[in-house]
Amino acid sequence: MRRKRTEKIHPTVKKHHTLPLVFEQFLNAFYDLAADDYRMSPLKKYDLIVCGAGAAGVFAAIRLAEIRPESRILVLEKSPRMLEKVKVSGGGRCNITNAEGDYDRFAEAYPRGRHFMRKALRVFGPREMLDWLQEKNLDTHTEADGRIFPISNSSASVIQCFANQMTDSGIEVLLKTALKSIKYSNNEIEVATEGETYLTRTLLIASGGNSIQPVKSLTQPFGIGFEEPVPSLFTFNCIDKSFTKLMGLATDAEVSIAGTNFCERGPLLITHWGFSGPPVLRCSAYAARYLADKSYHFHVKICWLPDFRQDDLRKLFLEQKQNSGKKMIKNSLPELLPARLREAIMLRAGCDITMNWADLPLKTLNKLVETFTADSWEIKGKTTFKEEFVTCGGIKLNELDPGSMMLKKCPGIFAAGEIIDVDGITGGFNFQNAWTSAEIAARGISSFLQRSV
Repeated sequence: MRRKRTEKIHPTVKKHHTLPLVFEQFLNAFYDLAADDYRMSPLKKYDLIVCGAGAAGVFAAIRLAEIRPESRILVLEKSPRMLEKVKVSGGGRCNITNAEGDYDRFAEAYPRGRHFMRKALRVFGPREMLDWLQEKNLDTHTEADGRIFPISNSSASVIQCFANQMTDSGIEVLLKTALKSIKYSNNEIEVATEGETYLTRTLLIASGGNSIQPVKSLTQPFGIGFEEPVPSLFTFNCIDKSFTKLMGLATDAEVSIAGTNFCERGPLLITHWGFSGPPVLRCSAYAARYLADKSYHFHVKICWLPDFRQDDLRKLFLEQKQNSGKKMIKNSLPELLPARLREAIMLRAGCDITMNWADLPLKTLNKLVETFTADSWEIKGKTTFKEEFVTCGGIKLNELDPGSMMLKKCPGIFAAGEIIDVDGITGGFNFQNAWTSAEIAARGISSFLQRSV
């Protein structure tokens, strides 16, 4: 409401005492109105502001718009583009989710947050997500290992699908816009960026894992508890570079972290810096905090022949030595491994690749068995990929109402996605956390808005 103008001359006007009275009154009115506009200009108001235009933030915004079409929604994203991880995930194909149908087993794919996900998946799981995508005319296909991708095998299809829904719903997006502060103001939430301040009835924090520390600072006045973030899903850097000539080679192997129960099997990939592939990435996820405590200096053991027990392989080699003494060892080793890898393992065990079985000393035979089944490598350091960076840590789950994703200490403020202390192994599980937590948050936001009308 505009303040009623008084007859008192504005201090600035008094200096111009020689001006005609009419002009003095005009200036007086001008200064009063300008001051009123400055003090009383209304802030832009929204029903929901989303912090983070990643998978969780965008999906939650879309779902709230579907549930409550009248909602005014704004998405803030500090980077120049939205859905960056969607773009690069799965090698640019976007591993949407996983086909595992047993939700108890599905939840085991989360080193942190499995109990939360076990219940949450029954609210909105992979089947519901795939049904939603199909309704939007985005078809998918499932690969042999359970990973699910868009039929186009391009993440651009998923991004375009979401972009269409946001446009159709009238959702506003501001890129290159970071959240600077949050505070309550007359039962609303005041959200400030570098150049603007907004009022919103609800706020969803859905920024990525690399934003955990900034979000922790923003929420510090509210006393929100956080698990400290450490990297997850990374590859192992080897001190010994003798296998670099095999880079690009992949083979089924079992990888274990020495002195622990962390052990995973799958296609191990040899790289120019060490080891990668699903078993390494899964080990890095389950052992994320342990490896951080070790400053990423540890040993791994690799079983190159995971279908052989050590005693069985020794028996096989002794039989070869007794019955096939004239044969070259490299030509009569188990053919489950690529020839180049078999020779590299022989050299690593100190065995001449031209040697016959008859000439193989028993000590070297035992070393060969050990190297095939429990090959020890010293790891020092890790390699993470910036675009696909995943952390464990974030807002503690006991800070959230699991039925709505609202922070218990902050009415109207919700959280979803990687910012909460839930992270999965590779295979579509991290995106499913984004879809699931975003859906629960959207429903929770809708209920909150309904109650606060």
